[in-house]
Amino acid sequence: MRDASVHDGETVSYGAQVRAYGRYEKVTSGTNKHGWNRTRAELETERIAQQIDRGTWVPPRLEPREDRLEEAMATLGVQVDETFRVFAKRWWRSKQFGLDPDTINDYQWRLGYLQRFFDRYRLSEITPRLVDRFRDELHEQAETIRRAQERASTENGRRPLMERSPTSAAVPTSAGAGRFRTRRSTR
Repeated sequence: MRDASVHDGETVSYGAQVRAYGRYEKVTSGTNKHGWNRTRAELETERIAQQIDRGTWVPPRLEPREDRLEEAMATLGVQVDETFRVFAKRWWRSKQFGLDPDTINDYQWRLGYLQRFFDRYRLSEITPRLVDRFRDELHEQAETIRRAQERASTENGRRPLMERSPTSAAVPTSAGAGRFRTRRSTR
């Protein structure tokens, strides 16, 4: 049985290391903020030991990923069946206090893009493939805007006032004050 204080000094995490099927397995029970205490964690460890003796216990590392995801989200207080919109509103309410006004504006701008795409999805429906589709759509939007700027500047016989993609920073061009060119990120 082990219990450890988390970085905030108030939260205590409970867990155990058990020997099962020829190796040691780490089992995390929960935190005091989620109703766990030493007695409850010891009872849980005893229950796991009984399952190991019967040969019915499955180590967390071997559980299906979806089961682990649902359990982790529940520990954080997130319901897997809620929509991204509900989750994002709750997340934003908890994060916005104490931030710089510029940081708030930046987060709202970024969150707006995420909400326009993911609002209708439940958290359980958001997969890596869907995130890739979101990224591809953002890239297509940036390309469409860039081409429109190029057409407008060619028609007017001058360079665009600003060239910028979501992954680059705007910097002044050599064409003069108030004009920008794209500096690509080196990351």
